[in-house]
Amino acid sequence: MKFYPTLLLASLLLLATTVPAKSRPMPRDAFSVRLDGFVGAKPEDLPIEASWTVSLKGERYQLFVSKLQVLSGDLAYYDLINALKPYRPALTITGSDAQLDMFATAPPGQRVSVIAFVRFTGAARYLMISEIEYVGQPAPVEPAAADSPQR
Repeated sequence: MKFYPTLLLASLLLLATTVPAKSRPMPRDAFSVRLDGFVGAKPEDLPIEASWTVSLKGERYQLFVSKLQVLSGDLAYYDLINALKPYRPALTITGSDAQLDMFATAPPGQRVSVIAFVRFTGAARYLMISEIEYVGQPAPVEPAAADSPQR
């Protein structure tokens, strides 16, 4: 009987300091990520972790993320996915002209690998590309995705 108040107090303190994943605030500093995915259209039957509408120089693109990895920062990849769910566009893409052109002109079904910094500043969300490359050959894409008006 003596230990019940102590156990109850310890349990309440533990619950009070635990923050659910959905309510975690995003870091104000930029954090580094690596993502693999497809711009505009994805191959048939490919499982994806996230599908984001992104903005690049005023144009909107669909980005299908097949693998997301947080390289630096105190959060998990699913925290980022959950934080971006309600936004369209989810991110504004920045980088050098060559990197932005490579992103914008990726052929349908072409896997791209991107290393970038993500930054949340007030209402703005940025994906600042530091490296981008095409991986392998383009794969066949889903027919509905190829006909979509959004790139």
